[in-house]
Amino acid sequence: DRARKIDARNPRLLWVSAAARLSWAHTLHQHGRDGDPLRDEAARDLEASLALDPHDADAWRASALVHHGRGLAAAARGQDPLPHYAHAVEDFAAALRERAGFADALRGRAIARLNWGNWVRQGGQEPVEHYRQAVEDLTEALRLNPADFFAWQTRGKVRTEWASQAIGSRTGEAEALFVEADRDLSRA
Repeated sequence: DRARKIDARNPRLLWVSAAARLSWAHTLHQHGRDGDPLRDEAARDLEASLALDPHDADAWRASALVHHGRGLAAAARGQDPLPHYAHAVEDFAAALRERAGFADALRGRAIARLNWGNWVRQGGQEPVEHYRQAVEDLTEALRLNPADFFAWQTRGKVRTEWASQAIGSRTGEAEALFVEADRDLSRA
């Protein structure tokens, strides 16, 4: 609220206000509490920020994090998170359009795709395309920064999920994915 009182026409102050709310919402979610009201406030600040500056890659990334957080919260309640994950992927793509090579947005989009794949897998659908796209995003993030611990770790996790999904029907593919996952995780 203070950011709005200082200058509601300053997109950076709105973005910073949203980032603080988003961080607190994430902390609440990790402790089993409802962070949705804070995500809603963050979303309003980000909408205002992006209306003032639609080319702010950081604001697009933060908006994607709001939608991804909504998806995680919906999944935790047993509700359909897919519209939220789809919106997160779209906003991460917007961040990447505004700032090519934005590794944080690539990693974030990969995690949204991983969670999307895991959700459709639980529903008996094929998650491979989501996992493949997540690996592509993380591979690009690693091309940009080969020392990115988090990207190595996340790519290993995606490959592990993908391999465990393939183990019953595509054993050769599963074995290759487990080997690749092990390599990624040992680099992390």
